[in-house]
Amino acid sequence: MARISSDGDLLGEVPLPVHQPSSCTFGGSRLDILYITSAREGLDLSDDDPVHAIDQLGAVGMPSTAFAG
Repeated sequence: MARISSDGDLLGEVPLPVHQPSSCTFGGSRLDILYITSAREGLDLSDDDPVHAIDQLGAVGMPSTAFAG
C-alpha cells in the first residue's frame, strides 16, 4: 500500500500481508488503525483471516460525516 501526498509525491509504502487487497478504511478510537480486507476465490475462513489491522503508520483517517438523508 502506498501513501501519496496531495501533490502526488510518494510519502511511504507499507507491505501488506494479503495477496489481493479489496478495501481499506481507518478505524479505532483515534482512527489510527488501518483495516484492510482481502478477497480471493476459494478463501478458506478457517485458515485465512480476510481482515488485517495495521497500526503505527503515523497517519490517521478522517471522521465520517453523518448521512443527511
